Order: sequence, then C-alpha cells, then structure tokens
Amino acid sequence: MRLWFFLRFDTPIFDEMAKEWEEAATKRVRAEFGDNPLIKIHIKHSRIVDQGLTKNANRLKPYFAVTVIVLIAFTSFYSLKWNIRRKHDQLKGKFCAKYRNAHGNVVA
Repeated sequence: MRLWFFLRFDTPIFDEMAKEWEEAATKRVRAEFGDNPLIKIHIKHSRIVDQGLTKNANRLKPYFAVTVIVLIAFTSFYSLKWNIRRKHDQLKGKFCAKYRNAHGNVVA
C-alpha cells in the first residue's frame, strides 16, 4: 500500500505545518503498523533525503579535520627537497645529476 500526499511549502507557516504533519504521520504509521509481522513499513517523505544527508554530514565532521591534517602532512613531506648523501659528499639519484662535475662531485 502506498500513501501519496503533497504538502505546500509556500510560506514559512505552511512549511512548519507540513513538517509537523509529516512527523505526526510517521509516528502514527509506525505506532499502528510497526509491530505487524506480516507487513514491512518503509516511510519516505519529502525531507527523507535532507535528513539522511544531515546525518551523514554530522557523522563525518570529525573525520574532516583528520583528513585535512593528513593531507597537509602528506603534501609537506613529499614537497621537501631531500639531500641524501653517500660517501665523499656524493648525492644519490638522477635529480642531482645536473649539479655534478666530471668527477661526480657535487658543485654548489
């Protein structure tokens, strides 16, 4: 069984009345038919998507700060120019080849 209803949201008063009516209808249907083992109730109304997105946003807020901190740390770590030295002041890697002279020593 499906119950379709269309409420008005033209003015703030109608908006508040529609929200209250949806909440009252949801509570009534759950109270009346929620315990019946023969039927399943799936309540969907005009604000169900908005409520779901709000719940998800509230659940993910603590992770956002951690994500930003990890992003900054990762970017800072990998943007550093590393000078890894071997014996006799010779650098490893191809990125330093342009700073070497004919003997392989680093020229500043």
